[in-house]
Amino acid sequence: MKIMLGKRSWPKIRKCVVCSETFTVEKRAGAQPITCSSECQRIRRNAKIAEWRSKAQCPEHLHGTITGYNTYHCDCDECRKAERLYMRERRNQKKELTNYADNGELISVSATVTPVFLSEHQ
Repeated sequence: MKIMLGKRSWPKIRKCVVCSETFTVEKRAGAQPITCSSECQRIRRNAKIAEWRSKAQCPEHLHGTITGYNTYHCDCDECRKAERLYMRERRNQKKELTNYADNGELISVSATVTPVFLSEHQ
């Protein structure tokens, strides 16, 4: 490998942040990889998600709401019940907005489901 002062030489040799193996990186646009494989990338991503979830605490006033379940990943019974009710209502609204002819052919489907349920139950 030729060493040049003041300029980077390619390919670069890096060390994986997960398994500490060395790997080569070819010159390319964008951010350079910090993991050696897709397996190490998955392990790192799952560790970051677990760390984020452990730090995110659902505020007391948001327990039993969709926000507590989705944003804070709260798994308490009240938040899971709120999510179930919300999804059930979404499915029912979608069914109501789907129009069928007498012979069973689909005529039209509304593209949006109104957020009426959210305003009533939060």
